[in-house]
Parts: sequence; C-alpha cells; structure tokens
Amino acid sequence: MRHRFRLPGRAALGWLVAGLESLVILGLLWSIAGVGALPGALGWLLLSYPVWYHRISAPTQRLNVPATAGLAWAVVYPLAVLIAYAAGMRPSWTAIAGAAVVGLAAGCALRMALSALIGRFLEQGRFQLERVGVVGEADDVGAFVAHARAWTLGLQPVMLFASGASKGDDLTDFIARCVAARCDRIMFVSVPAGLGRERLSDLCKRYYVDADFVSIPFDPRDSERIAERPVGFTGTVVKRVFDIAASALLLLALSPLLLATALLIRLESPGPALFRQERMGFNGRSFMIYKFRSMRVMEDGRSMRQARKNDSRITRIGRVLRASSIDELPQLLNVLRGDMSLIGPRPHAVSHDSEMERMVTSYAHRNRIRPGISGWAQVNGFRGDTSTREKIEGRVAHDLYYIENWSLLLDLYIVFLTVFSRRTRQNAY
Repeated sequence: MRHRFRLPGRAALGWLVAGLESLVILGLLWSIAGVGALPGALGWLLLSYPVWYHRISAPTQRLNVPATAGLAWAVVYPLAVLIAYAAGMRPSWTAIAGAAVVGLAAGCALRMALSALIGRFLEQGRFQLERVGVVGEADDVGAFVAHARAWTLGLQPVMLFASGASKGDDLTDFIARCVAARCDRIMFVSVPAGLGRERLSDLCKRYYVDADFVSIPFDPRDSERIAERPVGFTGTVVKRVFDIAASALLLLALSPLLLATALLIRLESPGPALFRQERMGFNGRSFMIYKFRSMRVMEDGRSMRQARKNDSRITRIGRVLRASSIDELPQLLNVLRGDMSLIGPRPHAVSHDSEMERMVTSYAHRNRIRPGISGWAQVNGFRGDTSTREKIEGRVAHDLYYIENWSLLLDLYIVFLTVFSRRTRQNAY
C-alpha cells in the first residue's frame, strides 16, 4: 500500500512546494548575485505560491510551466542582480547572461518535475489535504465514499452521517464531533429530511469548518459552498505568529506594571490577585480566562451577575483597573497559550453565552475564530453592558463583520484604536 501524506490543507502544500523551489533558486542565484540571492529567492516564493495553490486546488487543469517559471525568473533575476550591483559586486556581462539562461532552464525543469510528481500523487490519492465529514442518505454517502474522484482531490472521508430521517440535534452533535476530529469540511451529498439548507448553513457556521453541497456522482464543479472558514491557512499562521510575538513582548515590557498591580490588589482586599473564569472559545471549546481581580467576590458558573455602573462589588483599585482596561492584561497569558488572540470577539461567561444565543441566532457564529482581548465591537462602543437586545445585536454584528473581513491591517488598526480611542473605554465599569 502506498504511503499517504497528511498535510493541513492545500495552502500548506502550496507553500511547501514553493519553498522547495525557492531553496533551489537561492542556490542558483548565490554564485552570481551574492547578497541579492535572498531577496530573489523570497520573490520567487511569493510569485510561486499562487501558481502552486491553483495547481493543487484544480488538479485537472494543466500548468503552463514555461510561462509561470519564465515570468517568475524574469522578475527575480534582474532584482537579484541589481541588489548585487548596489552592494558593490561587479559580475561580468557574460556571467550575468549565462546565469540568466541556466537559471531559466533550471527553473522550468524543476517546475515540470514537481508538477508531474504532484499530479501523479494526486491521481493516486496519496495526498490527504482535507479531512471531511459526509452527510446524507445512506446510499448517497456510500456512493460518495466509493467514488475515486474524492481521493484524487486530496479528500479523506473520516466521519459519516447516513440516515433516512435525521433530527437536528443528532446532526448538531455529528458536526461537533467532526470538528473535534479535525475535519476541514462537511460535505452534504443530500439534504437530511426535515432540515433546510439555511438551517444546515447555520449549524456549520458555528465552527471553523467549510461546508458544501455536492452532487452524486461527485463532481466538484457542481458543489455549492454554504459555510466557509473566515481565515485560511496562511492567515491563521500570520495571525498566530503576530499574537505570539506581540503577547510575549508585551508581557516582558509590562512585567513591572503587572507585578505592581498584583501587589496593590492583595494589599487592598483579601483573595488572590488573579481571577479565573470559564469562557467559551474557538470552536465552542471552553477555557479559563485570566483577569486581575477587581471585585470582592469571585463569581463563576450559572448564576453570576454582570458588572453594572456603581457596582458595590467592585473595589477601589478595581475601578481604576476596569476603567483603564489594566484588569485585562493577564489575558496576554491566554494569548500565549493559544486560548485567545489579541484581537477577536470578546468571550463572555458561559451562562451569558446561552442567554445571548437565545436572543441572537447568529451569536454562535462568533466561535469560528479565537476570542480576543479587544475587538471591532469594543473599539466601536459596544463594550461592557449587554443588558438589552439592541446592545447584544450591535456587538454580534460588529464581531461578525470582523470575522468576515479579517486582515492583519485590520488587527493593527484595532490595536491602535484600543490604545488611543476614547470610545474604546465607554461603558468600562
């Protein structure tokens, strides 16, 4: 039996292949361009990734190797030579011309070989790029799993839900189990009895998972996307790297403030300096959030009350901490652990989650991304009080806008507003 290669998605394979190409290009450029080799190889990487991602996502379409490799080389080689000249290197024109021809031929040959290898591996079903859960009538599910086309596209059915008349609760549990089993996609080969497409879309949008309706016999061109992961593989990596770097630097820089705050809390009232509380996070998984204790009580569970203006439970130092948001700084530890992100929908106490979901049906869609210390809703005035339906709807609408429009620039903008905008500190009590 041939070995199958498991990768976390088509984007990951695209970056891997583009990276292998770039290493070869780096070696080719080094002998003639010296210091220009690294920028040239980086340029090749950025130009090659979209080509390989398209090749992997549409394996039936042929790759125009000479055109794609020639275009990339025509961009990166002159760039590398110019940088080499700027650094004081003076290769002869004969060497430059010879290296241009050799590099172009090598780039084309390498891309042809890799394209053929990837195409053969895809045809043999040796790439497992997406773990999928399959839902539908028993005959349709069996037909999908038996269809070789799914395997040649890198799909790996790992969870099956076959029923003649399913109930919504059963399907909800199945989708949750698919997510727990690290499925990337839910594929509906037929609509379960009694459930419309809108309801199925709502169930899937509670999780970081793609969902599609597909035809039987299976043809990917006839699929219809009903739910989509808001941040892809590349974006997820970029966001996580940013979170780790920023939270580690902030914890180091703010350590004197954190220690002083903890000491003041302990001096004013009995009890620990840090407060832990269960919150709902990414994909509906619960975690313990860290905050500086700002009250005389340590409420958690199903009967806790949200803080109100002039709340008698809040200590004197606690009022300063909450107004300045210093009480949230221990959540940098949650960010470092991976429970949270610097920017994302604010997580609420578990008891409040169930109440808000009853008021706003799309509330659970916020779980498709890691919760944040600050978010788009908070910098737009929807912080704190959620005592009315209008305030909850406003917060959810802003959170969903952020999820659907995420970018690193938007995260940086929210960080700026969190620090400098007065609106961010509205309702901070």
